[in-house]
Amino acid sequence: MVSRRGLFAGLAAAIAAGAAACTGGGFRREAVEVIEAVDGVTATELSFGSGGAFQGVARGTISIDAAGHGELLEIFDRAIGALVVLALDSSRQGMEIQGLTGTNGQDEVSVRDLLPSSEPGERITVSMLTDRY
Repeated sequence: MVSRRGLFAGLAAAIAAGAAACTGGGFRREAVEVIEAVDGVTATELSFGSGGAFQGVARGTISIDAAGHGELLEIFDRAIGALVVLALDSSRQGMEIQGLTGTNGQDEVSVRDLLPSSEPGERITVSMLTDRY
């Protein structure tokens, strides 16, 4: 017979594991790894929330060692490309990524800079960038 304490501990562990899976804990870790593997990326702060056709919303800042705006945008483009490939491999093509920015401490770029045809306020998803990468 299982004790109540053991039953509740097991139930709590299962709920915690389910919550981590829903919030993308493993995916977040992988996303940080692939982004930080890009030459020029020095740090990544990512968070994932709900939304994006149930596939989440990515927000955060990618810190980049770049001398100017052009180099910043080039490295940010490669970092977003790494994230897009990972998201596609993880069946997260509906994940929203418009909340991601890249900075070198003096200048900032965003995913909108990679999609100049996007409308202000338009949700940018991974699927909108698949042809780019």
